[in-house]
Amino acid sequence: MRKDAFDANDIGARLDTPGISTRAEWLAAGASRGMFDDGRLHQVVRGVWASTTALGKPRELLDRLGPFISPDSALSGWAAALLHGVRDAGPTMRTTNPEPVQVCQPRSQHRAPPGQSTLRVDIPPQEFITIAGVRVPTLARTAYDMVRFSRDPEVAVKLLDCFLHDLNPTPLERPALAEIVQSHPRARGNPRVRDALEWSTSRTRSPAESRTRYLWLRAFDLRPHLMLVNPLLQIEGLIAELDLVDLTSGTVLEYDGGHHADSHQRARDARKDAAVHDLKLTMLRVNAPDLRRPHGVLINQWGRRRDQARREGGAHRVGCLVADGVLREHPLKRYPQG
Repeated sequence: MRKDAFDANDIGARLDTPGISTRAEWLAAGASRGMFDDGRLHQVVRGVWASTTALGKPRELLDRLGPFISPDSALSGWAAALLHGVRDAGPTMRTTNPEPVQVCQPRSQHRAPPGQSTLRVDIPPQEFITIAGVRVPTLARTAYDMVRFSRDPEVAVKLLDCFLHDLNPTPLERPALAEIVQSHPRARGNPRVRDALEWSTSRTRSPAESRTRYLWLRAFDLRPHLMLVNPLLQIEGLIAELDLVDLTSGTVLEYDGGHHADSHQRARDARKDAAVHDLKLTMLRVNAPDLRRPHGVLINQWGRRRDQARREGGAHRVGCLVADGVLREHPLKRYPQG
Protein backbone atom coordinates (compact mmCIF):
# COMPACT_ATOMS: atom_id res chain seq x y z
CA MET A 1 0.00 0.00 0.00
CA ARG A 2 1.21 3.51 -0.78
CA LYS A 3 2.38 5.32 2.33
CA ASP A 4 0.25 8.34 1.47
CA ALA A 5 -2.81 6.08 1.78
CA PHE A 6 -2.18 5.39 5.47
CA ASP A 7 -4.84 6.75 7.79
CA ALA A 8 -3.29 8.81 10.57
CA ASN A 9 -6.41 8.34 12.69
CA ASP A 10 -6.01 4.54 12.60
CA ILE A 11 -2.36 4.85 13.54
CA GLY A 12 -3.21 7.29 16.32
CA ALA A 13 -5.55 4.77 17.92
CA ARG A 14 -2.50 2.57 18.65
CA LEU A 15 -0.64 5.25 20.60
CA ASP A 16 -0.45 5.28 24.40
CA THR A 17 -2.20 8.65 24.27
CA PRO A 18 -4.70 8.09 21.42
CA GLY A 19 -4.40 10.59 18.59
CA ILE A 20 -1.60 12.66 20.12
CA SER A 21 2.08 11.98 20.74
CA THR A 22 5.63 12.95 19.88
CA ARG A 23 7.00 12.69 16.36
CA ALA A 24 9.19 9.72 17.33
CA GLU A 25 6.25 7.79 18.76
CA TRP A 26 4.12 8.50 15.69
CA LEU A 27 6.89 7.15 13.45
CA ALA A 28 7.32 4.09 15.65
CA ALA A 29 3.57 3.42 15.42
CA GLY A 30 3.70 3.40 11.61
CA ALA A 31 3.24 7.02 10.52
CA SER A 32 5.10 8.13 7.41
CA ARG A 33 7.25 11.24 7.36
CA GLY A 34 4.96 12.78 4.76
CA MET A 35 2.09 12.87 7.26
CA PHE A 36 3.86 15.65 9.15
CA ASP A 37 3.94 17.81 6.02
CA ASP A 38 0.71 17.09 4.15
CA GLY A 39 -1.86 17.98 6.80
CA ARG A 40 -2.67 14.52 8.09
CA LEU A 41 -0.85 15.34 11.34
CA HIS A 42 -0.74 18.74 13.03
CA GLN A 43 1.76 20.05 15.57
CA VAL A 44 -0.22 21.14 18.62
CA VAL A 45 2.70 22.10 20.86
CA ARG A 46 6.44 21.97 20.33
CA GLY A 47 7.35 18.41 19.35
CA VAL A 48 3.82 17.01 19.86
CA TRP A 49 1.56 16.08 16.96
CA ALA A 50 -2.15 15.23 16.73
CA SER A 51 -4.46 13.62 14.18
CA THR A 52 -7.35 15.44 12.55
CA THR A 53 -9.77 13.37 14.64
CA ALA A 54 -8.09 14.54 17.85
CA LEU A 55 -8.22 18.15 16.64
CA GLY A 56 -11.94 17.76 15.98
CA LYS A 57 -12.46 17.11 19.71
CA PRO A 58 -10.49 20.01 21.20
CA ARG A 59 -11.66 19.52 24.79
CA GLU A 60 -10.48 15.91 24.80
CA LEU A 61 -7.28 17.04 23.09
CA LEU A 62 -6.47 19.39 25.97
CA ASP A 63 -7.06 16.60 28.50
CA ARG A 64 -4.62 14.35 26.64
CA LEU A 65 -2.08 17.14 26.28
CA GLY A 66 -1.36 17.29 30.02
CA PRO A 67 1.61 14.87 30.08
CA PHE A 68 3.36 16.86 27.35
CA ILE A 69 3.17 20.26 29.12
CA SER A 70 5.56 21.28 31.90
CA PRO A 71 3.85 21.90 35.27
CA ASP A 72 4.98 25.54 35.45
CA SER A 73 3.40 26.39 32.09
CA ALA A 74 -0.04 27.78 31.27
CA LEU A 75 -2.26 27.39 28.23
CA SER A 76 -3.38 30.48 26.35
CA GLY A 77 -5.00 31.34 22.99
CA TRP A 78 -7.84 29.14 21.80
CA ALA A 79 -7.12 26.53 24.48
CA ALA A 80 -7.72 29.05 27.25
CA ALA A 81 -10.82 30.34 25.45
CA LEU A 82 -12.17 26.79 25.28
CA LEU A 83 -11.66 26.25 29.00
CA HIS A 84 -13.42 29.55 29.70
CA GLY A 85 -16.43 28.28 27.70
CA VAL A 86 -16.14 30.84 24.91
CA ARG A 87 -18.49 30.30 21.96
CA ASP A 88 -16.88 28.48 18.98
CA ALA A 89 -13.51 28.20 20.74
CA GLY A 90 -11.16 25.75 19.04
CA PRO A 91 -8.09 25.39 16.80
CA THR A 92 -9.73 27.20 13.87
CA MET A 93 -11.48 30.05 15.71
CA ARG A 94 -8.89 32.53 14.43
CA THR A 95 -7.47 30.88 11.31
CA THR A 96 -8.58 28.56 8.50
CA ASN A 97 -5.88 26.00 9.29
CA PRO A 98 -5.71 24.61 12.84
CA GLU A 99 -3.55 26.70 15.17
CA PRO A 100 -1.20 25.05 17.67
CA VAL A 101 -1.92 25.32 21.37
CA GLN A 102 -0.21 28.42 22.75
CA VAL A 103 1.82 27.75 25.88
CA CYS A 104 2.92 30.44 28.32
CA GLN A 105 6.26 29.60 29.90
CA PRO A 106 8.57 31.36 32.36
CA ARG A 107 11.26 33.58 30.89
CA SER A 108 13.90 30.97 31.67
CA GLN A 109 12.30 28.69 29.05
CA HIS A 110 11.68 31.28 26.36
CA ARG A 111 14.45 30.15 23.99
CA ALA A 112 13.00 28.37 20.96
CA PRO A 113 14.69 25.62 18.93
CA PRO A 114 15.59 26.19 15.27
CA GLY A 115 12.50 26.62 13.11
CA GLN A 116 10.36 27.74 16.05
CA SER A 117 9.55 31.24 17.24
CA THR A 118 8.78 32.67 20.65
CA LEU A 119 6.51 35.64 21.28
CA ARG A 120 7.44 37.50 24.44
CA VAL A 121 4.38 38.68 26.34
CA ASP A 122 4.68 39.65 29.99
CA ILE A 123 1.53 38.62 31.85
CA PRO A 124 1.30 39.56 35.55
CA PRO A 125 0.66 36.66 37.97
CA GLN A 126 -2.71 38.14 38.97
CA GLU A 127 -3.93 37.71 35.39
CA PHE A 128 -3.77 33.90 35.64
CA ILE A 129 -6.41 31.59 37.07
CA THR A 130 -6.88 27.81 37.23
CA ILE A 131 -9.76 26.04 35.45
CA ALA A 132 -10.24 22.28 35.77
CA GLY A 133 -6.68 21.98 37.04
CA VAL A 134 -5.21 23.92 34.10
CA ARG A 135 -3.53 27.30 34.53
CA VAL A 136 -4.78 29.87 31.99
CA PRO A 137 -4.94 33.66 31.65
CA THR A 138 -8.14 35.31 32.82
CA LEU A 139 -11.01 35.63 30.37
CA ALA A 140 -10.24 39.30 29.68
CA ARG A 141 -6.51 38.68 29.26
CA THR A 142 -7.14 35.76 26.90
CA ALA A 143 -9.41 37.92 24.75
CA TYR A 144 -6.94 40.82 24.84
CA ASP A 145 -4.00 38.80 23.51
CA MET A 146 -6.03 36.91 20.90
CA VAL A 147 -7.65 40.07 19.54
CA ARG A 148 -4.56 42.28 19.48
CA PHE A 149 -2.48 39.69 17.64
CA SER A 150 -5.20 38.96 15.05
CA ARG A 151 -4.06 39.27 11.45
CA ASP A 152 -6.72 41.81 10.42
CA PRO A 153 -9.61 43.87 11.88
CA GLU A 154 -12.27 41.50 10.57
CA VAL A 155 -10.80 38.53 12.44
CA ALA A 156 -10.42 40.67 15.57
CA VAL A 157 -14.12 41.57 15.57
CA LYS A 158 -15.14 37.99 14.86
CA LEU A 159 -13.04 36.80 17.81
CA LEU A 160 -14.33 39.42 20.20
CA ASP A 161 -17.92 38.54 19.26
CA CYS A 162 -17.17 35.00 20.47
CA PHE A 163 -15.91 36.26 23.84
CA LEU A 164 -18.79 38.72 24.33
CA HIS A 165 -21.55 36.27 23.33
CA ASP A 166 -24.54 36.60 25.63
CA LEU A 167 -25.00 32.83 25.96
CA ASN A 168 -21.44 32.09 27.10
CA PRO A 169 -21.26 30.71 30.66
CA THR A 170 -19.47 33.96 31.57
CA PRO A 171 -19.66 36.58 28.80
CA LEU A 172 -16.69 38.92 28.61
CA GLU A 173 -17.50 42.40 29.91
CA ARG A 174 -16.29 45.24 27.71
CA PRO A 175 -15.01 47.38 30.62
CA ALA A 176 -12.71 44.53 31.71
CA LEU A 177 -11.09 44.43 28.27
CA ALA A 178 -10.89 48.22 28.03
CA GLU A 179 -9.19 48.30 31.43
CA ILE A 180 -6.40 46.02 30.21
CA VAL A 181 -5.86 48.26 27.20
CA GLN A 182 -5.62 51.29 29.47
CA SER A 183 -3.22 49.56 31.85
CA HIS A 184 -0.85 48.68 28.96
CA PRO A 185 -0.94 51.95 26.97
CA ARG A 186 2.08 51.18 24.79
CA ALA A 187 1.39 47.50 24.12
CA ARG A 188 1.46 46.24 20.57
CA GLY A 189 -1.99 45.76 19.05
CA ASN A 190 -3.97 48.12 21.30
CA PRO A 191 -5.49 50.02 18.34
CA ARG A 192 -6.84 46.72 17.01
CA VAL A 193 -8.49 45.97 20.33
CA ARG A 194 -10.07 49.43 20.50
CA ASP A 195 -11.37 49.04 16.95
CA ALA A 196 -12.82 45.60 17.75
CA LEU A 197 -14.55 46.99 20.84
CA GLU A 198 -16.23 49.60 18.66
CA TRP A 199 -17.53 47.17 16.02
CA SER A 200 -18.25 44.00 18.00
CA THR A 201 -21.55 42.69 19.34
CA SER A 202 -22.59 40.14 21.93
CA ARG A 203 -25.54 38.88 19.85
CA THR A 204 -24.15 37.05 16.80
CA ARG A 205 -24.54 33.28 16.87
CA SER A 206 -21.60 32.19 14.68
CA PRO A 207 -18.29 33.45 13.27
CA ALA A 208 -19.82 33.52 9.78
CA GLU A 209 -22.66 35.69 11.03
CA SER A 210 -20.12 38.00 12.68
CA ARG A 211 -18.19 38.26 9.44
CA THR A 212 -21.31 38.98 7.39
CA ARG A 213 -22.33 41.74 9.78
CA TYR A 214 -18.87 43.33 9.84
CA LEU A 215 -18.48 43.27 6.05
CA TRP A 216 -21.91 44.85 5.55
CA LEU A 217 -21.34 47.61 8.10
CA ARG A 218 -17.92 48.56 6.76
CA ALA A 219 -18.90 48.27 3.09
CA PHE A 220 -21.77 50.75 3.44
CA ASP A 221 -20.23 52.95 6.15
CA LEU A 222 -22.89 52.13 8.74
CA ARG A 223 -22.55 52.47 12.49
CA PRO A 224 -23.26 49.31 14.51
CA HIS A 225 -26.51 50.67 16.00
CA LEU A 226 -28.00 50.82 12.49
CA MET A 227 -28.15 47.02 12.24
CA LEU A 228 -30.31 44.79 14.42
CA VAL A 229 -28.66 41.49 15.36
CA ASN A 230 -30.92 38.45 15.75
CA PRO A 231 -34.10 40.43 16.46
CA LEU A 232 -37.45 38.68 16.75
CA LEU A 233 -40.14 39.33 14.15
CA GLN A 234 -43.52 38.83 15.80
CA ILE A 235 -46.52 38.95 13.48
CA GLU A 236 -49.79 37.06 13.43
CA GLY A 237 -49.08 33.34 13.31
CA LEU A 238 -45.28 33.67 13.25
CA ILE A 239 -42.41 34.38 15.62
CA ALA A 240 -39.11 34.26 13.75
CA GLU A 241 -35.55 35.29 14.55
CA LEU A 242 -33.91 37.23 11.72
CA ASP A 243 -30.11 37.11 11.62
CA LEU A 244 -29.34 40.70 10.64
CA VAL A 245 -31.55 43.66 9.70
CA ASP A 246 -30.17 46.82 8.06
CA LEU A 247 -32.32 49.66 9.40
CA THR A 248 -31.16 52.05 6.66
CA SER A 249 -32.55 49.93 3.81
CA GLY A 250 -34.93 47.30 5.16
CA THR A 251 -32.59 44.50 4.04
CA VAL A 252 -32.74 41.25 6.01
CA LEU A 253 -29.57 39.15 5.85
CA GLU A 254 -29.68 35.46 6.69
CA TYR A 255 -26.54 33.34 6.87
CA ASP A 256 -27.28 29.79 5.72
CA GLY A 257 -24.92 27.42 7.51
CA GLY A 258 -24.78 23.67 7.08
CA HIS A 259 -27.84 23.04 9.25
CA HIS A 260 -30.03 24.89 6.72
CA ALA A 261 -29.91 21.76 4.53
CA ASP A 262 -32.21 20.03 7.03
CA SER A 263 -35.76 19.69 5.70
CA HIS A 264 -37.34 21.10 8.86
CA GLN A 265 -35.00 24.10 8.77
CA ARG A 266 -35.80 24.67 5.09
CA ALA A 267 -39.50 24.75 5.96
CA ARG A 268 -38.85 27.35 8.68
CA ASP A 269 -36.74 29.37 6.24
CA ALA A 270 -39.55 29.31 3.68
CA ARG A 271 -42.05 30.66 6.21
CA LYS A 272 -39.58 33.36 7.24
CA ASP A 273 -38.92 34.34 3.61
CA ALA A 274 -42.65 34.60 2.95
CA ALA A 275 -43.17 36.81 6.00
CA VAL A 276 -40.33 39.15 5.00
CA HIS A 277 -41.73 39.34 1.46
CA ASP A 278 -45.24 40.12 2.72
CA LEU A 279 -43.82 42.99 4.78
CA LYS A 280 -42.19 44.32 1.59
CA LEU A 281 -38.68 44.01 2.99
CA THR A 282 -35.73 42.57 1.05
CA MET A 283 -34.38 39.12 1.97
CA LEU A 284 -30.72 38.42 1.15
CA ARG A 285 -29.39 34.95 1.92
CA VAL A 286 -25.62 34.47 2.33
CA ASN A 287 -23.64 31.24 2.51
CA ALA A 288 -20.02 30.11 2.76
CA PRO A 289 -19.32 30.20 -1.02
CA ASP A 290 -20.59 33.80 -1.07
CA LEU A 291 -18.11 34.81 1.62
CA ARG A 292 -15.27 33.21 -0.36
CA ARG A 293 -15.99 35.34 -3.43
CA PRO A 294 -13.68 38.28 -4.24
CA HIS A 295 -14.47 41.10 -1.85
CA GLY A 296 -15.31 43.63 -4.57
CA VAL A 297 -17.66 41.24 -6.38
CA LEU A 298 -19.52 40.40 -3.17
CA ILE A 299 -19.90 44.02 -2.08
CA ASN A 300 -21.11 45.08 -5.54
CA GLN A 301 -23.80 42.39 -5.45
CA TRP A 302 -24.87 43.40 -1.95
CA GLY A 303 -24.84 47.07 -2.92
CA ARG A 304 -27.26 46.52 -5.81
CA ARG A 305 -29.72 44.69 -3.56
CA ARG A 306 -29.40 47.32 -0.83
CA ASP A 307 -29.89 50.22 -3.26
CA GLN A 308 -33.01 48.57 -4.64
CA ALA A 309 -34.38 48.04 -1.13
CA ARG A 310 -33.82 51.70 -0.30
CA ARG A 311 -35.55 52.87 -3.49
CA GLU A 312 -38.54 50.71 -2.60
CA GLY A 313 -38.93 52.38 0.80
CA GLY A 314 -37.55 49.55 2.91
CA ALA A 315 -36.02 51.89 5.49
CA HIS A 316 -39.40 53.47 6.25
CA ARG A 317 -41.18 50.12 6.50
CA VAL A 318 -38.59 48.56 8.81
CA GLY A 319 -38.64 51.71 10.95
CA CYS A 320 -42.40 51.34 11.40
CA LEU A 321 -41.98 47.69 12.44
CA VAL A 322 -39.43 48.69 15.07
CA ALA A 323 -41.60 51.57 16.31
CA ASP A 324 -44.60 49.24 16.64
CA GLY A 325 -42.57 46.65 18.57
CA VAL A 326 -43.13 44.05 15.85
CA LEU A 327 -39.38 43.81 15.23
CA ARG A 328 -37.01 44.17 18.17
CA GLU A 329 -34.02 42.62 19.89
CA HIS A 330 -35.01 40.35 22.78
CA PRO A 331 -32.64 38.40 25.05
CA LEU A 332 -31.13 35.60 22.98
CA LYS A 333 -32.73 32.19 23.28
CA ARG A 334 -30.60 29.06 23.43
CA TYR A 335 -31.61 26.66 20.68
CA PRO A 336 -30.96 22.89 20.79
CA GLN A 337 -27.86 21.74 18.93
CA GLY A 338 -27.92 19.24 16.09
